[in-house]
Amino acid sequence: MTSVVEKKLISHYRRLASKYDTRFSSYLDRVIAKIIEKTNLQPSDKILDIGCGTGELLIKMYRAEPRVGELAGIDASEAMLRQAEKKLKNMSVVRLRHGDILQLSYPKHYFNIITMTGVAHYLSEPDLRVVLENARECLMPGGRILVADIASDSVAMRLGYILKRILDPATISLYSMKSITDLFVSAGFEVTDTELFHAGIFDLYLVKAQPRESLKNTS
Repeated sequence: MTSVVEKKLISHYRRLASKYDTRFSSYLDRVIAKIIEKTNLQPSDKILDIGCGTGELLIKMYRAEPRVGELAGIDASEAMLRQAEKKLKNMSVVRLRHGDILQLSYPKHYFNIITMTGVAHYLSEPDLRVVLENARECLMPGGRILVADIASDSVAMRLGYILKRILDPATISLYSMKSITDLFVSAGFEVTDTELFHAGIFDLYLVKAQPRESLKNTS
């Protein structure tokens, strides 16, 4: 992510942070429900949410499975993280971090679940591959990653991309289901589940994958 794009992103979410959850409530509810449905949370799970924003996914995961081992979140926006801290301050398993998602400085093979929602459209293809490769290094053997974002598969979403760039200048690219799954494969993952679904005014993709070596070891 270039410094120019990062500055636009931080500026955009500084303005949005206090009203983000309310403004995008229907979108958030649908995406989070879909992620939790596909995640199959278990006690002692260690979870990382890349681009955690206001922490809404983390808090819903905790409510779905209060016995999780750790809920970690990283985001480039301090304003969004402040909102997350207010909501999650009484949860001892939560670890929030301000940082660059291109540099995931977490222990190797530490998490068994990694999520990333609404982030990919801010990343160029090379940067998204870096994030996926770093996420793979952070996953335990047998761990899984789930990524959801706006899909470019429909004509409406491809036209909407133009409006999105106007309203949110940090937007770089929308990915189709094929292009995002190809990126997962090139980053060393085996895709295990995909779905196109609707949330708010958006068409989204969801991709679930495991590191390729994990599947070899269990076969």
